[in-house]
Amino acid sequence: MTPRSWERWIPYYEAKGYRVLAPAYPGLEVEVEALNRDPSAIERLTVPLIVDHLERVLRGLDAPPILMGHSAGGAFMQVLLDRGSSRTSRRAAVRRAGAATGCAAPGRLRPV
Repeated sequence: MTPRSWERWIPYYEAKGYRVLAPAYPGLEVEVEALNRDPSAIERLTVPLIVDHLERVLRGLDAPPILMGHSAGGAFMQVLLDRGSSRTSRRAAVRRAGAATGCAAPGRLRPV
């Protein structure tokens, strides 16, 4: 997943006063066109690499986040929430995270 997947959501939530982060999966910090030319970064991705990367991003935050994910990203979000509630050493990263999942237009997303 590249940050471009969230390009319409980012300004929507920033306009509502939120600080928005849309971290790329490891190795996908380039534009989609570059990945189309050379997909080797995608071939090297694994679920543990992605989830560990996202957890490092969360650990760098000053406040509890609201996590959002769609499709596989929603599953990764659930893994992060589980890590926060079941692993003491990782609890601080996600312990009070809010969560929302869905596939909807901005303004129609409903919290879970």
